[in-house]
Amino acid sequence: MANSKMTDWLDLFTPYTWTRFREQGASVSGFRIRHRNVAFERVKKGDLFLCYLVKLSRWCGVLEVASGAYEDSTPMFAEASDPFTIRFHVKTLVALDFEHSMPIERPKIWNTLSFTRDLSIGSRGLPTFSRCSHG
Repeated sequence: MANSKMTDWLDLFTPYTWTRFREQGASVSGFRIRHRNVAFERVKKGDLFLCYLVKLSRWCGVLEVASGAYEDSTPMFAEASDPFTIRFHVKTLVALDFEHSMPIERPKIWNTLSFTRDLSIGSRGLPTFSRCSHG
């Protein structure tokens, strides 16, 4: 059953980790160990991960959290020594290729997001607004 108080979380990917995520079946998302407490205590089944491509400044997907957090060091997002060991099973609701991902700097997007609407379009460095991030 979905969480009645669904929370949206930022899930950051590099182009490389987004590609790996999709190659691995797009069913598990991972976070760094520093996000362990938030992952285990606050992220709930039914919450959404809003996927953002760093380096490209584009929105690329929406994932629904399908399980509680768990730890797994099996390489998934890196060839070896994968740093994203705090993981969730996810249901992919939207997964866009790079060329179809949405630039954050589109005025209709930029001017409506709570963390960008008071900034000039193209401002460097978005404010910290995630509770979990990947990448």
